[in-house]
Amino acid sequence: MPQDIYSLKVSELKAELAKRGLPTRGNKASLLAGLIEALTNEGFDPDTYEFPEAKELSDDSETEQSPEQAPTKTDKIMEMLSAMTSTMNQRLEQQTVSINSITSAMNQRFEEQSTSITASINQRLEEQTVSMNQRFEEQATKMTVITDQLAKIDSRFCEVREEIRKTEEGLNDKIEKVDKRTLQLKEEVDDRIKELTQRLEGIQQNGSVTIERAAVKSLKAPIFDE
Repeated sequence: MPQDIYSLKVSELKAELAKRGLPTRGNKASLLAGLIEALTNEGFDPDTYEFPEAKELSDDSETEQSPEQAPTKTDKIMEMLSAMTSTMNQRLEQQTVSINSITSAMNQRFEEQSTSITASINQRLEEQTVSMNQRFEEQATKMTVITDQLAKIDSRFCEVREEIRKTEEGLNDKIEKVDKRTLQLKEEVDDRIKELTQRLEGIQQNGSVTIERAAVKSLKAPIFDE
């Protein structure tokens, strides 16, 4: 005669669990909870699932119970709930331990990654700082060279400007001397022309052309001072 899951004995619960390759250790409550979970995973309703009646009883630990001592369905349900609660608590504890382990591992990994990243960033910053300092020093050296060259160019420009000023002064002095000498020569020429004009007039009056040697010698080519 078929029987429900709550009527199974410990030996029968173990046999059903063994068929499914599940653990067979524990008290009746844990065995019952394991079989209920297995049936649920297989798609059966544990409350309506029927098991064939066992032919032999081999569990010495379990004794026959009189109808008065047989547990009621409510007791069986409470026993099942207790077993399920115990199983759930065990699994919850296992999950909690697993989560704590994972959290610890993640925190450790995060610290390692954070330390590695921080060290890498600091190294990169140090390298960049050294590189920038070197470039700054090179630029400063170039600027010093350029400043020195500009100073030399400015000094040379001042020297050339002074030379030009002195040359202009010398040229102005020479031009002034030339102007004076030219004026003197003009006056001398005018005097000679006036004198010759008077002589010609005298010659025309006397009818003879005579030029004294002294007058000829007094006529000289102009000489300009350097």
